[in-house]
Amino acid sequence: MIDHEKKKNGAGALLAAGILAAAIAGALIPAGMTGGAPSAAENTEQAAAENERDSTLGERIKKDGEYISDVLEPAGREGYTSKELLLINPWHLLPEDYEAELEDVEYGHRMDACAAEHLRDMLADCREAGYSPLICSSYRDRSKQEVLFQSDVRKFMYRGYSEEEAVRETAQNVAVPGSSEHEAGLAADIVYVGHQVLDESQEQNDTQQWLMEHCMEYGFILRYPRDKQDITGITYEPWHYRYVGEDAAREIMSRGICLEEYLGVIDKDSPALPLQAEED
Repeated sequence: MIDHEKKKNGAGALLAAGILAAAIAGALIPAGMTGGAPSAAENTEQAAAENERDSTLGERIKKDGEYISDVLEPAGREGYTSKELLLINPWHLLPEDYEAELEDVEYGHRMDACAAEHLRDMLADCREAGYSPLICSSYRDRSKQEVLFQSDVRKFMYRGYSEEEAVRETAQNVAVPGSSEHEAGLAADIVYVGHQVLDESQEQNDTQQWLMEHCMEYGFILRYPRDKQDITGITYEPWHYRYVGEDAAREIMSRGICLEEYLGVIDKDSPALPLQAEED
């Protein structure tokens, strides 16, 4: 079964974790937590503390988000301010006041209205061509992303990791809240129904090959190409499709570039941490 909320690790995720660790770790984990299973009393105390922490987590993330995600105006890209070209990555977090206009796609999956119809058309045409695509993740809100992140941090803490170590380890697999394109309703993870695995083997099936070749015709791009990890901050994901509009999609895909390069926003001077080995 797919754990479709997980993200691949990369330099950008580690960067975000490194910058946010001091602020978030204290908000996520009760002081004094050590290894081993918690007692009933500790669980009760932890639940009360979590309720208090949850109310302030968004504020802490926002504060740090403003620090690491200053908007850079790319030269020659007036359309950068449009929703379709909104840059969301470990260096540029989703604005706190952003609201997706959600629309149903299929089987309970939703996308922003600017992308939903185009995704439906792409899936329908893919199936008509004889292939079998399946959405395994689409829109998810900030609160769900925070729950996912907090849950994994606590798991590492129970195993004896320090607060900072737990946040860093979690950020290798779960997107830091605010840095996931899924929160904007502009991204969908699509797999072949006969191979529901989120790793590089996903690129080898005919369904995925069709999507990679034709996605630009519907305004989508393969958001995290194999050779752009140092720019996007995310390792290769041959299943993550982002809506950017047809004109931008055709240019990005035909030139073999990523969204950051198209917009002219490349954070090469960010204080990146050492790259980690890829993990599933």
